[in-house]
Amino acid sequence: MAREPSDSRLFLLIVLLALWLMAFLYAFTTFAQAPFEGGGMTKSIGKPAAYLGWQGIAGIFAIAVFGVGLSWQKGSGVRRMSRLPILLAVVQGILSLGVLILFGSL
Repeated sequence: MAREPSDSRLFLLIVLLALWLMAFLYAFTTFAQAPFEGGGMTKSIGKPAAYLGWQGIAGIFAIAVFGVGLSWQKGSGVRRMSRLPILLAVVQGILSLGVLILFGSL
């Protein structure tokens, strides 16, 4: 059988995945509950800033999950699953840039 990482490595991966999931989901909650404050440009930037801040925190955890997942052998389910957070971050970044380009030109 191939060399498998220790149980402490698996526990670290599970904890990092849980932290990533909490930050990822809390970004949506924060966006929904953030008030419109201020005037002018600052009124419209509060909600996206709160959302992007929490997504940034989730992105840091996604990088950590990906790094810890590299210790499993290639092709294993755990290693493939550890790519999910970073792939979601990349897709979300591409979609965000698309929205900015689309609505920025209007």
